[in-house]
Amino acid sequence: MAIVRTRELVCAFEKCTNAEEANHVAEECTNFLQNLDKKSMEAFHGRLCATMCRIIYAAEGQPCGHLLRVAGEEKELNVIVENISACPTVIAAWLAGRAKLLFSSTHVIFEQCRQPGNAVLTPFQEHIIGCMCRIPDLVSNALKCSVDPSLLPASLFTELAHTLIRNLDQVYQAIRAGVSCSTVFPATLVGKLALLGQKDVVIPVLVAGLGDRTSGDPLWERIAQALFRHIPENGLEAVLDAVMTYANPSQPAVVRRLLGDLVLLNPKAKFLLTHKAFLVKVPSRRQVLFNLIGYLSGDKLTRAMLVEALLALLDVWSSVSALRHMDHRQHMWLAQVLMLSTQHLDDTDITPLRAKFQNSVMAGIQAHIDSPVVMGLHSHWRLNTN
Repeated sequence: MAIVRTRELVCAFEKCTNAEEANHVAEECTNFLQNLDKKSMEAFHGRLCATMCRIIYAAEGQPCGHLLRVAGEEKELNVIVENISACPTVIAAWLAGRAKLLFSSTHVIFEQCRQPGNAVLTPFQEHIIGCMCRIPDLVSNALKCSVDPSLLPASLFTELAHTLIRNLDQVYQAIRAGVSCSTVFPATLVGKLALLGQKDVVIPVLVAGLGDRTSGDPLWERIAQALFRHIPENGLEAVLDAVMTYANPSQPAVVRRLLGDLVLLNPKAKFLLTHKAFLVKVPSRRQVLFNLIGYLSGDKLTRAMLVEALLALLDVWSSVSALRHMDHRQHMWLAQVLMLSTQHLDDTDITPLRAKFQNSVMAGIQAHIDSPVVMGLHSHWRLNTN
């Protein structure tokens, strides 16, 4: 009977010639779906909404909006993703407005946070994240030159970042009330967004919001650290780069509060924040170095990692072969890391390895004196300073 009734409603939608008829059929569809069990509702909801999205009159009344969300906001996201590219422009604009409202709502994310227990997302949760990441680009492609500035990808992703902060506010209140919550879903969403090239949009909002909230509040620190601890490994590098870039270098404690012992708990984070950050990559912004050294030197255990990384760095800096093959920019970066790192270490860190430090430094000085590359480095530095 449900299949037959669905076919009847689909035919009724296709025969609509004005907004009044479309709204009437939408009301019938909503009443029909509400009388079904959840599994059947989800099965028939997509087909009815897909038919409705082909009717240009659907955007002119509330009943059609009620039909979109009758199966839940998660299903509404799915309907938008599946239909916005193929529907008339007026319906695409309507669906884009619905998407903006969903991006402003914390309901979808918070409902997934209230399902703790699994460190791995379900296929349905991964699908929701995929929908959230795809919608901004789908909206721009569907509306093309007529897209409103508030519906551009940068605007929608910024709105989503603020929604993530509001969602974490709800998680904070829920935990204080004794409700168990998980940060796996929002962490996976953040990692996915960073992987898609939105780290410069999303991470500054998170760093600013969480930096203020974690000040003097241990519970907020736990929530922030759990969020970054659950970032998927494929998005971890992009997220950490953005955190180090956008955190205020005059407040090194902020990065410590956000990341906690991540560098100790996650081997990939250790590799990214020590070996790769010091020896491979050369950041374009100097605050990355200040934040990185400030974070590693802020705790006794991570200071040991800083000393270990510094020794490896000295080996490269004092190597005749490395000096011959590195470019000017990388050499300046190594020198800056060495200078700043030693300023953050005290006698208790250096004394056990003083002999090794002295041998490496003396070998490096001799390598620089003997290398013809040094004159080129001096010339490059003088040109840049002038």
